[in-house]
Amino acid sequence: MDEATLNEPMTAYLAFQVALKQGNTDCALTCLEKISMSPSCNPQYLYACCLEAQKTQDKISTIEALRHLVLKRCSDSHSLRDVHLPALLRILIRLEVSVLSDDKRSNADRCSLVEDLCNVFKTGKAPSGFYLTISRLISPMNQ
Repeated sequence: MDEATLNEPMTAYLAFQVALKQGNTDCALTCLEKISMSPSCNPQYLYACCLEAQKTQDKISTIEALRHLVLKRCSDSHSLRDVHLPALLRILIRLEVSVLSDDKRSNADRCSLVEDLCNVFKTGKAPSGFYLTISRLISPMNQ
């Protein structure tokens, strides 16, 4: 295959499916990177990757696919208007906590997951001044 075909999101998605079926997490994560970084990336490919990883019960690949969706949502909200960010973050947090509670993880993996959980919570944080603005809008209603 030529290089252009290898870098297309559809080709990377198909390679992602093959990698999942073979249990090759590293290859699956590489394919996710290609899909996410593609300028012509349709978010449907990232959704499909989330579903495929979830079907195969590969939590690490599911977490990475969800991370790419969160990054895409935060960087380009026009392409992912249908995505409800709090729900997406909630799913990501639940998955990471379930992986964190798994006894098979090394200390380095646990530290990495805890750090990522902190980043997820930072992503979901309301902008500064948000609560002040809301309280000003609500207080005239209460009078």
